[in-house]
Order: sequence, then structure tokens, then C-alpha cells
Amino acid sequence: MKLFEYMASSRPIVASRIPSISEVVTDREVFFAEADDARSFAKTIETVLTNEEEAQKRAEQSHEAAQNYTWEKRAVKIMDHMKMLQNF
Repeated sequence: MKLFEYMASSRPIVASRIPSISEVVTDREVFFAEADDARSFAKTIETVLTNEEEAQKRAEQSHEAAQNYTWEKRAVKIMDHMKMLQNF
């Protein structure tokens, strides 16, 4: 849930490269660091801070992608799924 909040904030994101996050975002939206690797995170944060234009570009892409994960859209998906189950 926090990832969606971060995406909506229009700020650059440094995230762990784990399957649950990679299912939602790509290198177009966030900067990935290797999970449980402090050096990887430090290097990735340095990359964000020294590449302002790329950081802003990814923040904008992330914000745009967040629009697909609003509470309203999630509710519609759940309702659609429930309707599909009723038709079985």
C-alpha cells in the first residue's frame, strides 16, 4: 500500500527489487536497489540525487501509473470479479 502512496506523491522512488514491487512498477517509474543490500541502496540514492532530470521523469511516470491503483479503481475491479463469480 505504501508503494501506491509514494507513487502518488510525484517524488522519485528508490525501491527494493523484489517480485511484489516489480509486478507493479518498472525501471521507467522507480529506481531499483537490491533488497537487503545497503550499498546498493546508497548507490541508487546517489544516482537519484545526481540525475535530477531522470529522477523527475521517473517520478512523473510513477505518478501517472498510480492513477491505475486508486481506491475507486480497485473497488471496480473487485466488483467486476464478484460479478464474474456470480455468473458461474
